[in-house]
Amino acid sequence: MKIVVGLSGGIDSTITAYILKKQGYQVVGVTMSILQYISSSGLVNQRNIELYSHYGLKNIKKIYALTQALDIPLYVIDCYNEYKDVVLKYLISAYKSGNTPNPCVQCNKHIKFNVLLNKTKKLGIYFDKFATGHYANIHLNKYTKTYILTTAFDKEKDQTYFLHKLTSQELSRIIFPLFNLTKNKVKQFYNKLNLPIIAQKESQDLCFGKTRDLLKCLPANYGNILNIHGKVIGKHNGIWNYTIGQRKNLGNLTQAVGPLYVINILPTQNVIIVGEKIHLYSSSCIVNNISWHIPILINRVINTKVKIRSQHVPAKATVILYTPTQAKVEFENKQMSITKGQSAVFYNGKFIIGGGTIS
Repeated sequence: MKIVVGLSGGIDSTITAYILKKQGYQVVGVTMSILQYISSSGLVNQRNIELYSHYGLKNIKKIYALTQALDIPLYVIDCYNEYKDVVLKYLISAYKSGNTPNPCVQCNKHIKFNVLLNKTKKLGIYFDKFATGHYANIHLNKYTKTYILTTAFDKEKDQTYFLHKLTSQELSRIIFPLFNLTKNKVKQFYNKLNLPIIAQKESQDLCFGKTRDLLKCLPANYGNILNIHGKVIGKHNGIWNYTIGQRKNLGNLTQAVGPLYVINILPTQNVIIVGEKIHLYSSSCIVNNISWHIPILINRVINTKVKIRSQHVPAKATVILYTPTQAKVEFENKQMSITKGQSAVFYNGKFIIGGGTIS
């Protein structure tokens, strides 16, 4: 069996390739070029490594050295235009609308598990499965013959939140070899390999670096910061520089007694509203653009657990369907900092049954 592995230069993807090679699979490494147009995709070798490095692929020498040590080929796949159009433009548009988007969900759905694979095939690299270093698992329902995403063994590292948009058809061609390993075990594997260089401490989902650096390209758009009574107590330089729950970098707020947090962002009025921590808690939210992994009926009420950000512990909630793609989520207990633009992912035990965008 031939398996293509998405490599980032991090420990997780490196160990993924190592495990599969050790198990006897034919392994091919691919890495995305997303920040610099390189005009072509292709095999990396000693002759063209400097050329790819020149194109801004700062990590390419590190990844190439790792693949040489593992004795697998490495291909660079140019995804620059698609990443720019699908992820970066989406990100900027969402922030300008007062939302806090999750670019990793967008990238995984449209770029990493679609554009990357399609372009790999166009190079003539045919494969049976695609593997990454994500901590997640995939379950095949023997009765419905459908694939569904399930949580990893390492609950603290589980990354199903970022992968919930993947369909059964997409999951059918994917494997996650780290599904039953802990992060500590993966690090132990890596330390024993005696590789020629040190991989990144963590494989980062945030492919393009710091979001704040990207938003610096936007011109300042000054507006008012209001307290919950509607009184102006400060100024902001652009609503995209703020997110729900933010406490730091609010500037010098007048008449502030105790810590204040961003509790609402009003894009049409170009206004930031701040309040006390107690004002961050809410019992419900509306979720749009829902993707389901189970059969659903309109007007159905689902008792489940809902995760509203990557580090959030799924909370008990009732999901009330309005349409196939829109629902109201009512939490059993109030949740802190429910944020527009973030994903709400629905869990039934270890199974991911659906998810959408908080609106």
